[in-house]
Amino acid sequence: MKLTSIASLLGAARRIFLRFPATLLSAMLAAAVAIHIYDKYPVPDRSTHLLMVAALGIPLFTALRLFWEKSPWGRPLSYSWLPMAGGAAALFLYWTLLNHDPGSVRYLRYFQISLAVHLAVALAPFLGRGETNGFWQFNRRLFLRSFLSAIYAAVFFGGLALALLAVDNLFDVKVNEKIYPRLWMFTVFVFQTWHFLGGVPSNLAELDRDREHPKALQIFSQYMLVPLVVLYVGILYAYMGKILLTRQWPQGWVGWLVSYAAIFGVLTLLLLHPGRQERENRWMEVFGRAFYVAVLPLLGLLFAALGKRIGQYGMTEKRYFLVVLGVWLGGIALYMLLSAAKDIKIIPATLGMTALLTCCGPWGAYGVSLRSQSRRLESLLTKHGLLADGRIVASAKPVAVPQDDLKEISAAVDYLVENHGAVRLNRWGKKDWAEMASKGNRWERTSLISGYFLAAMGLEYLPPWGRTRSYAHYTAREDEMDIAGFELLVRPDFNCCESDRSAPVGDSEGVPAGDSKDASVREPGKYSACLEEGGQTVRILKESKVILTRSLEPILSRLPEQGRVGSRTVPTSQMCLAAESASLRARICFTNLSVTSGPNGAPSVHNGSGYMLLDPHP
Repeated sequence: MKLTSIASLLGAARRIFLRFPATLLSAMLAAAVAIHIYDKYPVPDRSTHLLMVAALGIPLFTALRLFWEKSPWGRPLSYSWLPMAGGAAALFLYWTLLNHDPGSVRYLRYFQISLAVHLAVALAPFLGRGETNGFWQFNRRLFLRSFLSAIYAAVFFGGLALALLAVDNLFDVKVNEKIYPRLWMFTVFVFQTWHFLGGVPSNLAELDRDREHPKALQIFSQYMLVPLVVLYVGILYAYMGKILLTRQWPQGWVGWLVSYAAIFGVLTLLLLHPGRQERENRWMEVFGRAFYVAVLPLLGLLFAALGKRIGQYGMTEKRYFLVVLGVWLGGIALYMLLSAAKDIKIIPATLGMTALLTCCGPWGAYGVSLRSQSRRLESLLTKHGLLADGRIVASAKPVAVPQDDLKEISAAVDYLVENHGAVRLNRWGKKDWAEMASKGNRWERTSLISGYFLAAMGLEYLPPWGRTRSYAHYTAREDEMDIAGFELLVRPDFNCCESDRSAPVGDSEGVPAGDSKDASVREPGKYSACLEEGGQTVRILKESKVILTRSLEPILSRLPEQGRVGSRTVPTSQMCLAAESASLRARICFTNLSVTSGPNGAPSVHNGSGYMLLDPHP
């Protein structure tokens, strides 16, 4: 019987492979590439792009196979290999284009294409008219199967990983630790995909006659999702009422909340769709109409918030997506309110088409955003006389530009380099910025090129963390520790003090200063330290009682180039200061120190690490 079960399992796996060969080959290629590039640093872009394309092939070949099995013409196409060959050619072309895309927008574009292809899986067998119920039943099965496949994959990986761990520990057989992440990659790409494909319905033509609406799914949607939708919409309407009362412009991130709530509501209505035909569930029809009516004013809130941000800082991909998403949601709401058909297939179909249409071309998210941010940068440079005949004006001396405009210039240059590649700067500068970028560390490339570009005009580049306040990090040199005259060594975490003045943050028990590694010898009572008054003062505590307070001004005044952003190493003596009270003599030394400057330019310690040498008085 066991052999029969194994044979049956292998037979089922064989049938799945024969039905979806291209899909599973893509999954195997993705797993192989992921395993190959694991723990390689840096990973070549071509290998990363190959992994992306192979992963994209999983839903693409699945959609093409389903389209072949049930085309709009009602019969399979003549040659099954024809759509697969077209899909393979499209993937190869996309891989080639990825290798020539220097900016990070390639990942956003990939997400759009992936979204469209996954939606194509949902639609592929039901592109013809009608069969709305078959479309819902098909996607209900895929939805539930995806959860089941995830559980199977987790058990499969957990079981094998535990078996390997047992062999490693019980039989003293050395198992390479790298096998665990590689096993996980095989599980996710191959095992989980194979199991999921086993649940894809094969009787596609019969699904439209299936009227099943699982009770558990109906209860989950009715008693969990619907109240949440009402709660989210109610919160947004309350916020809209606050705006009308206070006459304050809506915050920028409210646009994302509106879009999330609207999409969540649309998905909830899709899950409730079959029950809307039953007489006892007429409330679902009322709820659906009320939801779509309520969405329209919220979309006005979304566009108001977006309009202000775009007017101030120009268009970016994320703002473009919110605008398009708002337009799409408005169109869906009007369709569901005014159309007599109310075909739910229109939702994934229009969303997939929108994703594809906005991923490329001069009208797409990236072309529009690139032009907007380029105009924004040109306007700022022209305003301060830094452009002449379309080229930057070189300056060996520092150029005075207001701090707010300098932040905007730095942000615009960062955007262009990070999202569209350093080649976009060539239109303003004589240097080949793209060539310079190819030589830099990939993680520091943006700040490196942006810094050079601004320096060519005599400007100081402000990195992202320095645009709200000046930030500098200091590290003490590894000098010898002078412990003469002190009894204890304490290594506290110099974090902010808690609101209760008697509560220390980060403490350590004192150990003899002559032997800091001997943790078995302890001084009775705990010593700790924390920062107070906005990082201007350090407190030393014993048993939660403040016994010494010392200003950090001597250290802050000694640190070089206080107002500039960056990291630097300084002598240990510049990071230490002495302090004394009636009961304690101390020497406080920082090994690492993060210093910020607020709007008034006053420096303060943000956080730090180090040690204290203590000499308690009797």
